[in-house]
Amino acid sequence: TFELHKDLIQQKRSEYIHRKASEFEKAFEEHMERENESDIDDTNIEYDQDKNEFLIYEIGNNEGDIFVEMGLKTQTEKVEHFNVPKVIPDTEYQQMMRSLNNNQRRYTLNVMNLIKNGDKQFFHFINGGAGVGKSTLIKAVYQSTLRFYNSIPGSNPETIRTALYAPTGKAAALIDGM
Repeated sequence: TFELHKDLIQQKRSEYIHRKASEFEKAFEEHMERENESDIDDTNIEYDQDKNEFLIYEIGNNEGDIFVEMGLKTQTEKVEHFNVPKVIPDTEYQQMMRSLNNNQRRYTLNVMNLIKNGDKQFFHFINGGAGVGKSTLIKAVYQSTLRFYNSIPGSNPETIRTALYAPTGKAAALIDGM
């Protein structure tokens, strides 16, 4: 039956998938190759500060404060306050977890497994169109994470162990984040 409807399937697929996964993989590989080629060994670079030339800092160094290295003040008088994460009531949490679809539930459990058993930091990017359940998924992972950390003996529920951030104010408001 696939062969009979192959053209229709391809047409419908093109409405939702604009690029093939192989295109992204190829672009990523090309980016990584260019990045490796552009690594700079700046140990022997000379510069004249009087001519306002650019300074080149070691690219591979992930530690330190570039502002301190440039002689700029990094301390400010501004103090940022963060609200203590709000744990929703058990009944609301259970209802939220029951409302997850299979993929959302599986992802939430996998993330919790990474948190419980992993000692390494990880970064995930959740992407999708409007109304696919990104905010619901993020809230489920967030509430599960809060509950896990609060269940550790001797933990203080007033301690901030996880924070929600989003690139726009609208996205942050949808997930009750910053």
